[in-house]
Amino acid sequence: LTSYINYGGRVTDAIDLRTIDRILKNFYNENILDDEYKFSESGIYFSFPVNEDSPQRTYIENIEGLPVNAGPEIFKMHSNANITCALNETYFTFDTLVLLQPRSSSGGGKSREEIIGEDAADIEARLPQDFDIEAISMSYPV
Repeated sequence: LTSYINYGGRVTDAIDLRTIDRILKNFYNENILDDEYKFSESGIYFSFPVNEDSPQRTYIENIEGLPVNAGPEIFKMHSNANITCALNETYFTFDTLVLLQPRSSSGGGKSREEIIGEDAADIEARLPQDFDIEAISMSYPV
């Protein structure tokens, strides 16, 4: 039901709706209340026991132990899903670069590399500064 409520309006393909439903069934079931319930085959993702004396510390320690980027196994997908995702991102990037190329060439003007370089520098200049993780950690300890 959650998949249809949250994603039903945006995901219109029947197969995609079914896929989302199957993924969420891994998280919405009675077994997750059992300690050590495994969300993934490798056991990286599991339902951990909570220390009643310090539940917040238990959650923080377990969350910090998780990988920064979740792999496809948490969603019960094959490892090739990462390859497909990387390929799609690469194709999208290349398509964007092709769109940046001039449609016709003339004797004057900037080269393709100059245009792409200037656009990349412009995008980089507009990015916000990196967070100072150490300063933030000191200001807001957990």
